[in-house]
Amino acid sequence: MSKHPVSKIRSISDAKKALSTVTSPPSAAAIAKQVAAFLDQINSGEVQAVARRVRRGASPVEYSIEATALGECLSEIRPAGKGHAFRCPRPLFFAVVNVLASATEAKPLSTADIVMGVEKIMGTKPAEHQYGVAIRYLVRVEPQLVIRKKAKYWPKKSKRLNTAAEDRWKSLSGA
Repeated sequence: MSKHPVSKIRSISDAKKALSTVTSPPSAAAIAKQVAAFLDQINSGEVQAVARRVRRGASPVEYSIEATALGECLSEIRPAGKGHAFRCPRPLFFAVVNVLASATEAKPLSTADIVMGVEKIMGTKPAEHQYGVAIRYLVRVEPQLVIRKKAKYWPKKSKRLNTAAEDRWKSLSGA
């Protein structure tokens, strides 16, 4: 065991001292030397950012209504050119809205609850990316129509969710 327990490491120099005690097996010693060299780079300022925390879903997203072979679809596009647009057909979008309209802050719905409700309405289980587009849009649109907290969802104003969603759809489609 090392002379320098991990709990005693408080600085880069402490980490380097602990790494210098690694001698066996040879592969561990080689890795320890590489880590020590990297710590030197950090200490000297050569490496500015080691890691940065990236929040999922933080990239900008654009929404539009597209006409497809399936009819009108809500399309979620990431403008950075990453991947293709995700689409949610109009009937599925409004099925999600109808299910969410029944939720309250006191009795919010999980994603599984939403999927089960949509499945009852439509008679089929939608693809995950399709109902995900609808939920993300309702949460991200300004002013926000649906609140998300701890993976649970409820409408900001349940009595107006259906009409507000219809208005948003019309404004996106240019109608």
